[in-house]
Amino acid sequence: MSKHKRINHRGGPSHERWLVSYADFITLLFAFFVMLYSVSSLNVGKYDKFSESIEKAFSKKDLKPTAMQSGEATNDVVRQNDFFLGQKGDARSQDHQLDNTLSQLADSITKQFQPLVTAGQIDIKREKDFIAIELKSNLLFDTGEGFPKKEALPVLNSLAGLLKSTVNPLRVEGYTDNVPIENDLYPSNWDLSAARAASIVRKLQEFGVEPSRMMAVGYGEQNATYPNDVEENRSKNRRVVIVITANPKWQKGNESGTNLAPLN
Repeated sequence: MSKHKRINHRGGPSHERWLVSYADFITLLFAFFVMLYSVSSLNVGKYDKFSESIEKAFSKKDLKPTAMQSGEATNDVVRQNDFFLGQKGDARSQDHQLDNTLSQLADSITKQFQPLVTAGQIDIKREKDFIAIELKSNLLFDTGEGFPKKEALPVLNSLAGLLKSTVNPLRVEGYTDNVPIENDLYPSNWDLSAARAASIVRKLQEFGVEPSRMMAVGYGEQNATYPNDVEENRSKNRRVVIVITANPKWQKGNESGTNLAPLN
């Protein structure tokens, strides 16, 4: 089959066939840019509104919030206040509960050991965050001994019965007078006071008090309640103090060493 050559008006072969392809390409390219323009063209009305809102947001003349914004802000503040008031209310409720627990415990101990309180062998001191039960050393120990005597065991057993009904942390503190002690067991008053505090902790554990609640501290002759000038005052300084605290963490310092008025 013979090929037909395109003949120009002069009768020769045509050399302008590329113009057809070029025209098709230009047409497609124009259509492509028209499509891009239609997609990317802005909505003038929306653009004007957007520009107006931006100008208002950054204008010094229009800093007041709208009614809806003001209402939302007010609601946010109310919700935040309710949250913090709720937290404070819970904290006050917990403090009140702990305070009631300590007060009830102090009343129970005072009632249980009223004869010993009257005799001056036990002194119960009350502060906001703790109770200090002070037991004289002659009630618990023989002279120079670090282990409770048999006569002290009923007292410790009764005390443990009251203490184990609570979950409050306990710190048992041992104190001595300033008369030096030197023997094979206790080379110093520090050792004697620490041994006495630890032995009371062990007895309370034997009588049912949870050991994880307790710690033992020996102060020796430090933090004396009375001047160590006469025997009567020295006997008052020889003591074991059980501090029952409302704080779930161990409190720092020596609460029982402060001047506290005994409970009536």
